[in-house]
Amino acid sequence: MKIGWTSFPFEAEIRDNKIFGRGTIDDKGPVISSLYAMKAVAEKMKINKRVRLILGLNEETNWECINYYKRNEEMPTIGFSPDADFPCIYAEKGVLAVKVEHNYMIDGCEILDISSGDNPINVVPKSCSIRLKVNDLSFMQNFKNTEGVHIEKISEDTIKIVASGISAHAAHPDLGDNAITKLFMYLGDNSYINDLKENGFFEIQNPNYLGGMSTTDESGVLTSNIGIVKYENGKLKLYTNLRVPVETNFDKIKDCYEKLKVNIPGLEYNINHANSKLYVDKDSYLIRTLTNIFNEETGRNDEPIAIGGATYARAFNNCVSFGMTMPGDKDMCHQVDEYIDIDKLIISTKIYARAIYELAK
Repeated sequence: MKIGWTSFPFEAEIRDNKIFGRGTIDDKGPVISSLYAMKAVAEKMKINKRVRLILGLNEETNWECINYYKRNEEMPTIGFSPDADFPCIYAEKGVLAVKVEHNYMIDGCEILDISSGDNPINVVPKSCSIRLKVNDLSFMQNFKNTEGVHIEKISEDTIKIVASGISAHAAHPDLGDNAITKLFMYLGDNSYINDLKENGFFEIQNPNYLGGMSTTDESGVLTSNIGIVKYENGKLKLYTNLRVPVETNFDKIKDCYEKLKVNIPGLEYNINHANSKLYVDKDSYLIRTLTNIFNEETGRNDEPIAIGGATYARAFNNCVSFGMTMPGDKDMCHQVDEYIDIDKLIISTKIYARAIYELAK
């Protein structure tokens, strides 16, 4: 299935000097680049350290693969993960997955189901739907097609409302258009949704209910993505992925949810997952070495940066994320028509080969 792609996402296709396909930039392309870099070092250079490529398979979920490695294998002494941006990443925000639930009803209707499909929590959902059985047929007139919202009549008294958005990585929710939020804004007046809106729950950057601008630091703003919605036993369950700046303690976020419970009686929340921040001094040997290599190979003069993404780099000591997205390039991770520019793939491989050599010689 193409599911919105110009070509088939799992069949790499070359067009306009680019390789299109799922994972070309995140992270199958970087894996191949790293393998060729290791091959070049092994064949052309002399080093006195062992080099290992560690691959994990569920970085988007619970990290059990990398945790298994840590329980059973030797820890690296220094390294990098090619899973973000150049020139080099010195800080990654903390990540929290939080479920919020409360009773939810729509006057004049019976809610049959609400779904965001199989959208993962760390992706801005591009589709969200609700099926309603209408008690009073005249109430049907309240539902009309608008931009991004389509009404499907299933039977005389049942409709399906589908909101369409734009997918993006949860680390950059501003690049997407959240279909879950769109659906509930379309559905209109409801005391619970109005309370959430008033507290800033649907805001995607520095939400008011989480402290607003007080959370911003050198690693950026706090971002929020409502990635999953479920409706079970009269409860509306919203699953939110937060990217928390490095100077904001998780306890502060928990305190904010406690205040939200007070502001909205009956609301319950649960922190389902917490992934601590990564922070390495910008003047450390690792950061400066990798940044200098990138600048020398590209003729640039960039400084290391902080990101909202969460990479396997934070699983190990003395490890940071390094490439492959070039400065100024559009972030294509988790995007339709994901691609890697072939010239930049080759440049990245040269950068990785030199980085391996410098760290291991």
